[in-house]
Amino acid sequence: MPLIEIKKNKFDVILDLKYASEDNILGKKIFLEDRCFLLEEAADETS
Repeated sequence: MPLIEIKKNKFDVILDLKYASEDNILGKKIFLEDRCFLLEEAADETS
């Protein structure tokens, strides 16, 4: 199942990736990068 990266300039979305920042329940960054992916089939439904 292919994944598509969800970017603000390509999709009309607001991204708030809590675990890619210190603004989460642990108070520290967990993910190294602030990137969001969605299954291609689901991404097609949002277009």
